[in-house]
Amino acid sequence: MIRRLETIAKHVIPGLPMADIGTDHAYLPCALLRARIVPHAIASDVRAGPLAHARTHIERAGMQQSIAVRLGDGLSVLSPGEVGTVTICGMGGQTIASMLSPHTLRGVSRLIVQPQGAAHRVRAAIYESGWMLRSEQVVRDAGCDYVVLTAAPGGAWWPCDAHGTPLDKDVVYTIGPLCLWVPTPDALAYARTIVQKKIDTIARIGDADRKKSTALRTHIVALEHALEQCAQGTIRTMPMQGGRS
Repeated sequence: MIRRLETIAKHVIPGLPMADIGTDHAYLPCALLRARIVPHAIASDVRAGPLAHARTHIERAGMQQSIAVRLGDGLSVLSPGEVGTVTICGMGGQTIASMLSPHTLRGVSRLIVQPQGAAHRVRAAIYESGWMLRSEQVVRDAGCDYVVLTAAPGGAWWPCDAHGTPLDKDVVYTIGPLCLWVPTPDALAYARTIVQKKIDTIARIGDADRKKSTALRTHIVALEHALEQCAQGTIRTMPMQGGRS
């Protein structure tokens, strides 16, 4: 199993069924069944082609009695309470974010996502659903960095400065609340690459789009200030009412 799937597997709730949304070849459900981490699983995809590959892989592994294959959009293939863990990996952040809501997450105990970019949109959708990020890991796999986010319902908190002022939403969603509060070297290094990409964007567009350049510069200043507070250990947390800041 590739490293990022190994990381995801470590966060799946043992002993409860799971669903892998956008399963592609169903590598993750098969690995979890093989390791006896889950009793059975659901592998779903919105496209018939990838689902056919998943079914073939499942049958070759002899797991067709333990892994249900479903064609459908997002979490609509699930009934409330049917699984303990939902994983969504390898999709764009905006696509993942569009799947998440209090309704679609009803009955789920844990959500594990690995977005291909736009992680800030996924974090926003998680918070807006009344959920809370429990862990964030930056995983280097085949020369690329991937972010694995694990979330659960309730108990939400928000980063604030030493004076108790909540940090800006765009800053928190871009860097990640856990990185700000309990930074790790890998997470901080990854956050700085995000800032650098925004700096590179300004250099690329130049004066062609002054409005965008100005907004990006303001955002970069806010990000760098937050990272400075993070390095100094002055970030605190505050509870959120109803899961929202």
